Amino acid sequence: MAHPRRSRGGRWWQDRIQETGDGSADGQHLTLADLRSNERGVVLGLTGGRSVIQRLAALGFTPGADVEMAQNYGWGPLIVSTRGARVALGRGEAQRVTVESKKP
Repeated sequence: MAHPRRSRGGRWWQDRIQETGDGSADGQHLTLADLRSNERGVVLGLTGGRSVIQRLAALGFTPGADVEMAQNYGWGPLIVSTRGARVALGRGEAQRVTVESKKP
């Protein structure tokens, strides 16, 4: 029997987005690139190819991880705090991380 996380070629993150994509009243579903500076959120899932998903997961962007946007000027790279680390991401990478915004 195949491992459930490996059965879809590493794309079990997308299943996680579909499971939680019910439009709950807690927050709004966005990409990481849509968060403003000092705004917080929770990672719902990742999209993209295997290498992109592996890189983002290695940096700490896994479903359930709390994130805080440290710097987002609307252009250029972003600086995000997650799991006790500050990470710089390109805008394209940040658009592959689906988050739910958290109300302060």
